[in-house]
Formats: sequence, C-alpha cells, structure tokens
Amino acid sequence: MKFKCRIVSKQFRVLEWPDIPIDNVLYSPRLPLEKADALIVLYDPSEELLNFKGPKLWFTLEPSWHQHFHRH
Repeated sequence: MKFKCRIVSKQFRVLEWPDIPIDNVLYSPRLPLEKADALIVLYDPSEELLNFKGPKLWFTLEPSWHQHFHRH
C-alpha cells in the first residue's frame, strides 16, 4: 500500500506538476485531502494546513519576521 501525500501551493502552481511516486510514497497535488495520509504546503499557508489532522509540513522561503507568519 502506498503512503499518499497531498502537495499544496498556489505560488508554485503545483496543479501543473505531475504526480511524483518515490519508493512507496505518492506525492500528488490532485490527491483529495480526505484521501491523504500527509500534507505538504509550499510557501503560502492554507486552510488545509490549519485543518488537516494528520502529519503535515509547511515549507517557506521567508524569514520568521515575514507577514506569512503573522497573518493567519
């Protein structure tokens, strides 16, 4: 059984990316959140990041004083 990880990012236009299978993990921007085992959010925080109950990772390139850290 594959581990399924949803990728989210408007900034990096991940919906244009292909699905990325690596070993036993499928990374996909088209995977519905309710079917995901994990969530990766790139750059812009999202409601999905705040609401997802499973393992999640938020990656940003901005320093901690940037507005991304204070507007959500």
